[in-house]
Amino acid sequence: GSLVLAGERAFLGLNMSRNTDDFASGAQTLCERPEQVEATRPNDGRVDRQGRFVFGMYNNYHRAGASAGENNAGLYRLNEKLEIESLLDYKYRVSNCICFPQEGDVMYFCDTPTRKVYAFDYPKEAGGKLSNRRLVWTVPANLPGGPDGAQVDADGYLWIALSGAG
Repeated sequence: GSLVLAGERAFLGLNMSRNTDDFASGAQTLCERPEQVEATRPNDGRVDRQGRFVFGMYNNYHRAGASAGENNAGLYRLNEKLEIESLLDYKYRVSNCICFPQEGDVMYFCDTPTRKVYAFDYPKEAGGKLSNRRLVWTVPANLPGGPDGAQVDADGYLWIALSGAG
């Protein structure tokens, strides 16, 4: 099989092996990652129902205060031609909770510092943007932690992990 890694500077493709002494070999650069700046890095990602990798970026300085914690991270999709497509028309700080229900026509997403999880209509066609943003859940103020990983189960229920909740 194959493995795709979102690295600090590029997406890498690796050939997988069952040999535990040589788990992966033949790394090759598939494409450069977006936002080639020190302030961001890839964070959360998920493969959509069409087999494309959807990923979000992370502001490395989001905890450093208002000026350093600016909304400067984007949400992207690596398409079948290994081209990067931008999915949002705005920026945020910390990408998390990317996941899709079985139908694949909705995508869940959160910007963790806001403690809000949103659903979007998801464009299945190439080049489309997320649309129809709607609030799904806000973490209550008395609950510690922030939304991190998420998944939609076979019955369509959204499960969210809270990082830092204890």
